[in-house]
Amino acid sequence: MTKLSDIKKNTIHSRAEWNLFYDEPVVNELNDWPYPNHFFSYFKKGSRKLVVMLQGAIDRTKVQLPVFQRWSWSEEIKSSVLILSDPTLIGNHLNIGWWQGEENRYALPSVCDFISLVISKLGYSIQDVLFYGSSAGGFAALMMAGYLKGGMVIVNNPQINLLEYREHFVQAILETKFRGLSKEEAFNRYPTRFSVSALFKEVNYIPKIVYYQNVKDPFHFENHYLPFVKALYDSGLDPNEFQSVLYTHDWQHFPLERVKTVSIINHWITELSDLPAKMKLKEIPEIFESVS
Repeated sequence: MTKLSDIKKNTIHSRAEWNLFYDEPVVNELNDWPYPNHFFSYFKKGSRKLVVMLQGAIDRTKVQLPVFQRWSWSEEIKSSVLILSDPTLIGNHLNIGWWQGEENRYALPSVCDFISLVISKLGYSIQDVLFYGSSAGGFAALMMAGYLKGGMVIVNNPQINLLEYREHFVQAILETKFRGLSKEEAFNRYPTRFSVSALFKEVNYIPKIVYYQNVKDPFHFENHYLPFVKALYDSGLDPNEFQSVLYTHDWQHFPLERVKTVSIINHWITELSDLPAKMKLKEIPEIFESVS
């Protein structure tokens, strides 16, 4: 695939008149939406599955909005691909937005409505969808799968409660989007916006999750992974929908390499329509055992 700047551009003025392009990568702008909606698509006629890839942190000194992280993977992924750009970052200097939008206009549920629109236009069902993300993208993937019941999630070193992330990033979003509320005030007002565990408890649902965590990323292992596992088992909900894979890598918070991640995604795409009601640990793809 060539440079992103060389890829076909498509402006959609009306969601009702949106015609899909197949078998080619496209950078799209949907004007008929509550917020500036930019997305990358590579819809494949030969597939009945969709991978939704979510955005993590960006370096504002190196990239311009909109951002479509991992877009170059789309040819290697054996399904249709949808990559979303977080509208929370528009008009400010935030590096991470976690799809919060504005305090009085939460972007994540609207993003889920958009994903539902895409699924409908493709003729798929939510059971055909796999959400993928790492770090803040993993947080978004888990949250979206909580809203859109029936999909599967693969995450790598995600945040579980964004208020427990690095202090300067948390303060930046609270000051920019939540009137400078303290973390305690913000959580008390909007627990299901900030915590995956709180959302799952409220909707009384745990999606099928495969959670990859580097144990050499102690910040995320101790502050996100371990509390999430405890919360799931304390919730009374069925924890058999959740499987974790712990690994060691000296890169700490960096996600798994492209070749390993694409192989993991492709493994689960082939299994997606035949997933049993209860996943078994032995079904984690063996390809992961080579990571060290």
